[in-house]
Amino acid sequence: MFFFTPVLAIKNISLSGIKDISQEEITSRIDNYLEVQSLKLFPGFVVNFMKTKGYLKSMFDNLNKKNFVLLSRSGLVKELTKAYPELRQVKINFSLSSKTLSVDASGREISLIWCNSDDTKCAYLDQQGIAFEMAPEISGFLTIKVSDMNNEEISLGKEIMTENSVLFVEQTQGLLKGQNIEIAKIEVNGLKPSSFKFYTQKGWYLLTSSSIGPNKIIEVMKILLEKEIKDNADNLEYIDLRYPERAIYKLK
Repeated sequence: MFFFTPVLAIKNISLSGIKDISQEEITSRIDNYLEVQSLKLFPGFVVNFMKTKGYLKSMFDNLNKKNFVLLSRSGLVKELTKAYPELRQVKINFSLSSKTLSVDASGREISLIWCNSDDTKCAYLDQQGIAFEMAPEISGFLTIKVSDMNNEEISLGKEIMTENSVLFVEQTQGLLKGQNIEIAKIEVNGLKPSSFKFYTQKGWYLLTSSSIGPNKIIEVMKILLEKEIKDNADNLEYIDLRYPERAIYKLK
């Protein structure tokens, strides 16, 4: 019973950096986690016996089940980030003098919006490509939107795109905008895509691969537009730059 001594008790829980989640909800989840961890010290039949047998039940109920010695910090971090995918980092500390368990968390920031083909189901992705929150059904997005034409299931807390692919999309869109080419939509086929179809507001689309640097893509595209396509830009259907040392374009 050393583990349950009041000297080692967690009497206070301090939360910081958590904005959009009820503190009462998180505190309750931490309390439940600590109690479950403490009960793992006993075989199941012992727990059930102590809960039902007279003075043993009273002793069991009075045990301090919130004890920092029993706390698995990595386990609690995993519990919280699984329950709340919008949390990116969670740090756990304990002060013996104040008997306070401190939970310091930071939220994920929106980098892209990932949608199914008809935009009826969308989720926010962070810089690491993790889907952390469902996006509301609204017409028009200020954030870059990527549409999955395969309509694969979106699971919160899971990697939908690789971090490199997220960066590739952001950089490519930014460079295209610098060339006065606005993107109307981006299409992919399935999770963790490496190929992307950028539809421009001018009516043509650009096929790209994240294996080729955005700067190289823009450099080759400019050469095609200025030296090959020239005055036929209004009749352009697509430019395909998915392959190194190979540039393809098609006119309508």
